[in-house]
Amino acid sequence: MNRQKGFTLLSVMILTTMTSIIVLSSLRDNFIQERLTGNYQKKMNARLVSEKGIFETHKRVIEELSINPDATIAELINDTLGENPYITGSAETDNMSYAAQLGVNSDGLLELSSDGKRFEGANNTVALFELVNKGAASAFSSGLIGCEGVTSTAGGRIDAYNSSLGAYSRETSIPASATTTIHQDSHVTLSGGASVWGDVSATGNIKLSGGATVYGDVHANGNITIDVGPQNGRKSDEMPEGETIYISVSGDVLSNGDVTLAQTQIGGVIRAEKNLTLGSGRLNEVLNRDNNGKDIMYGGILTTPNSLPSQYHQDGLLYTDPTFNVLPNVPTVPSRLPDSEIDENFDTTDPAKNCDPIGIDNNMSEYKELGLESLALRSENSIYMLYDRSYTAPSQAPVWGESFPSLSARNEQLPTGESVPMFKVKDLLLNGGALKVAANNDVYLFVDGDFTLTTSGSSKLEIEDGASLTLFVTGKVHIQKGVVQTEGLTDSGNPVFSIYSSYQGEDGVKVNATGDFYAAIYAPKTDALIKASGSTMGSIRAKTVSIDGAGGFHYDTKLGEIGNVSTCCGATKLVFKGWRYL
Repeated sequence: MNRQKGFTLLSVMILTTMTSIIVLSSLRDNFIQERLTGNYQKKMNARLVSEKGIFETHKRVIEELSINPDATIAELINDTLGENPYITGSAETDNMSYAAQLGVNSDGLLELSSDGKRFEGANNTVALFELVNKGAASAFSSGLIGCEGVTSTAGGRIDAYNSSLGAYSRETSIPASATTTIHQDSHVTLSGGASVWGDVSATGNIKLSGGATVYGDVHANGNITIDVGPQNGRKSDEMPEGETIYISVSGDVLSNGDVTLAQTQIGGVIRAEKNLTLGSGRLNEVLNRDNNGKDIMYGGILTTPNSLPSQYHQDGLLYTDPTFNVLPNVPTVPSRLPDSEIDENFDTTDPAKNCDPIGIDNNMSEYKELGLESLALRSENSIYMLYDRSYTAPSQAPVWGESFPSLSARNEQLPTGESVPMFKVKDLLLNGGALKVAANNDVYLFVDGDFTLTTSGSSKLEIEDGASLTLFVTGKVHIQKGVVQTEGLTDSGNPVFSIYSSYQGEDGVKVNATGDFYAAIYAPKTDALIKASGSTMGSIRAKTVSIDGAGGFHYDTKLGEIGNVSTCCGATKLVFKGWRYL
């Protein structure tokens, strides 16, 4: 028995050693996993701050291009960088910084390259842009152009994307959906829950309320009122990187009149030619994240709460200090003069200053013919298939209320001067029947009356792959159903679906579709009302634009490349071509 003494101690020591080895191995694995997780987080933060560098650099390039519209790429790079080889900056989070460069790649594209860092994490993001010189301009150079006013009560997002890179998705959207007016003293009113990813400008006043956040600059010839509360329900992936729920305008607030900041924060600076009113909320703040001089500048009177909130100061000076009472010389938003002030030098073909640069009435009068018949399709089996120069009609006899006219394609001249075959009808009604455009065909259709697509179960407007439909309509357009189509431009450069309206009454274009809808809409003499439950993609130029519904609006920047206005004064612009992550 004595020879077995100590065996238990030996067994315990062996088990303890084995347990220690297991524990140490587990600790080692946990340590490695923690390092991997930390490195991944640093890498992601580096990517986010590198993207911020791209957006900030792009903003500077656009500013330089507006100063020198005739600049070459080399001049644009030199003007933007000056004597500095890099554009540097940081995020609000500690140890997140970027350094951006400008260059030209082998394809002649402007290359914005941004290196982002977060501790040991590093990421390089590259954005490619094409400098498109003056020439034939596009009537669809912005997302929402309401010549005499824009109103949005939408709950969805207003942003932009490039259809040449694929269908719209939030992951590929960009803050480039500009909203603007053209005629003097025309206003922009944004309310509801929509967030606008892009700049907002108005020849009159701008009013933001409810949840209408603008991730860009706001610029008005009149007054600007910002009464937007915190967006407590908005998730981080519904905002650009670095933004918070307390931001109402992420960029600058520029006004030739008065500015009122009732609630929340401004990411840039405030410039008011006249009076400035600052609210008493504890969240009110002018962040001036780009350190662009003084936080506020105003030429008139400053109105603040009796008890000045502690955040209303800069460099040890309260905003009430006379240092901030300086006339900022805000540039004016381009506008169309009243008819009484227009002389022979006014360029009617400039899309930035004239609501109807095409001269739509001249074209419509050329297309008109006597004796046109209406096309009405009310039965599920009533289908017209259109090709560029021919068509097929239903084989059966029309039911009550239907009409199947004979069609012939006559050559007509587009606003660009191009000659194309064009079908012509009086009114066009799809109330149970279907109108289809055959694949890989560009079809032009003149409707000398109303165009109506109803919600009837079998009603359909279908544009097959590779095809396009361009509608010229003299009456009202009412679309109550989504259009079956792809997005973007065809290989021939046509928008998949275009609507040109010369109607001069109220509410000439109404889209309250139950599904997704893509179109380039040109209606300079009437109102465009968009109230869709699905997403609306494309571009809208109308007398007034009203956006409602939950689906949101997504500007296709590819439409800005269309030269559908023959003019000597089209603006030189940057066109986004794609991303690269290294």
